[in-house]
Amino acid sequence: MTRNTTRQFHFIHCIHVLYYVDNPVEVIKHAFDSLLEGGVLLIIQGAVSHGIAHIRNTLGDKMYGNTRRHVPNGKDIEEIIQGLGFNYKADVVDAKLDITECFDPNSDKGNLLLDFITNVDNFYERASPDLKNALYGVLDSDFCFEKDGKTYIKIDCSVIIVTK
Repeated sequence: MTRNTTRQFHFIHCIHVLYYVDNPVEVIKHAFDSLLEGGVLLIIQGAVSHGIAHIRNTLGDKMYGNTRRHVPNGKDIEEIIQGLGFNYKADVVDAKLDITECFDPNSDKGNLLLDFITNVDNFYERASPDLKNALYGVLDSDFCFEKDGKTYIKIDCSVIIVTK
């Protein structure tokens, strides 16, 4: 089966996907080339202040071994777009996630949140005490804050709009 690679679009979005591709430069170039003149590429990616991306970058070697690469943040993506010479605008949207239950090892919700944050199934059961302590150390950093008796992690997002 042959794919039609010449099709063009008015709008393309990459919402929280560039973390998972091997070459974000090529993905962005291909998406831009697939836009019609006047088309828009919307990219949403964790901002520099995104705590989960920070955890995956800081503890990635311990959690994933050598199979994990740097998780690009919005600033990284902006630098790629600047390097490609594309016209864009960017902003950061503040967001937070309640992680209070992550500190209760008996909480099913907390354990599921830890799995989501680390991208590791059954993190609490499988992680070594040293890795758990390292994670809780990051969760007790500038990427997290307390308010009204709850603990939150910052999950701010960069919103990047590229126009052709």
